[in-house]
Amino acid sequence: MVDQDSKESIRQVIDCLNSLAGTRYTYRNKLFNKLILGRLHDGFTVEDLQTVIKKKCDDWIGTEWEKYLTPETLFRPSKFESYLNARIIKNEESGGMVF
Repeated sequence: MVDQDSKESIRQVIDCLNSLAGTRYTYRNKLFNKLILGRLHDGFTVEDLQTVIKKKCDDWIGTEWEKYLTPETLFRPSKFESYLNARIIKNEESGGMVF
């Protein structure tokens, strides 16, 4: 069973993803909960997970990669830390961000 603090952390992360990516993921999905709690147990914070969401939304929305804005992709142990530590470089031509 997931404790109340963990439920609130999951809710904050899923709400962030739904808000920025225009998705409708729920808090009840056991796989999503496991992935989010796994990253938190690895020592990352809710803010770290939200940073990854923001970076990847900025990077992928409007591209062929947009379909990968899912908890399975964003919070996968093998990719999460590289997503978190991706450098943000201002693209002078478009005014957008490049990672």
